[in-house]
Amino acid sequence: MKVEIFYREKDDNFRASCRVIKNIIEEFKKKYTFKLLEVQLIQIEKKDVEKYKFSGHITVRINGQDIEERNDNNYTIEDRYYEEDNKKVNYIPKKVFEKAVKDYIDSSITAQEMKGEEPDKIC
Repeated sequence: MKVEIFYREKDDNFRASCRVIKNIIEEFKKKYTFKLLEVQLIQIEKKDVEKYKFSGHITVRINGQDIEERNDNNYTIEDRYYEEDNKKVNYIPKKVFEKAVKDYIDSSITAQEMKGEEPDKIC
């Protein structure tokens, strides 16, 4: 599993998001074995917003997929907002990242089963 954290600057929201991501990954590592587990930090400058399809500070992708389903091409260097407890926040909420990892694991297990393999290691 490759987690990419795209950010504008290392501010408090970035640090809070990284803590959430690290803690959730540690929890999942207790239950699952990953063939590959990589976390990459990618700092974005205004000129690179389109190139990286940056949906705002902070954007997180798992194996290239945004942690939220997005159907827009609104790329910006500005803050990105997520929903947590019916409020808009500009850090990665625990539930949002947790659901994205769980969805990734479930799809990986399903793919292994469809191939007739015994799910043992997550991609």
